[in-house]
Amino acid sequence: MDYLAGGPFSGRIKKNNKLSEHQALRYILSILLGVNHLHEKGVMHRDLKPDNMMFRKEKGDDLVIVDFGLASFVDCKEYIFSRCGTPGYVAPEVANLKDPKAKYSTVCDLFSVGVILHLLFLFFLI
Repeated sequence: MDYLAGGPFSGRIKKNNKLSEHQALRYILSILLGVNHLHEKGVMHRDLKPDNMMFRKEKGDDLVIVDFGLASFVDCKEYIFSRCGTPGYVAPEVANLKDPKAKYSTVCDLFSVGVILHLLFLFFLI
C-alpha cells in the first residue's frame, strides 16, 4: 500500500475554499482516469465521493481513489451489497434497486463523478 501524504480531497478543497476552472478540470480528469482504469479491470467502486479520494503528496494534484469496501466486480454473480453508496452521490439505478439479484453497470460510478464535478463547479469555482 502507498502512503498518501497529501490528505483527503474533501479536506483540501474545503480548506482552499475556491478553485480555478483549470484546477477543477484537472481534478475531474484525474478522477476519470482512475475510474477508467478500474472499469478496464472490471471493477465498480460504487462509493465515489470526495472523502474516498486522497492526494498522493502534500503539494500536487495527483489524486488516488481509496476505500474499496463497497467495490464489486462487474461480472460477479451476486453483489454482497446490492444497494450501497453514499446518499447524494449514489446513482439512481443503485439507490432505487428493488431486486437484490438485479445487475447494474459501471455507469453508476460515472454518475458519482458527475455529482463531484457539479459540486466543484457549483461551490468552489471562482
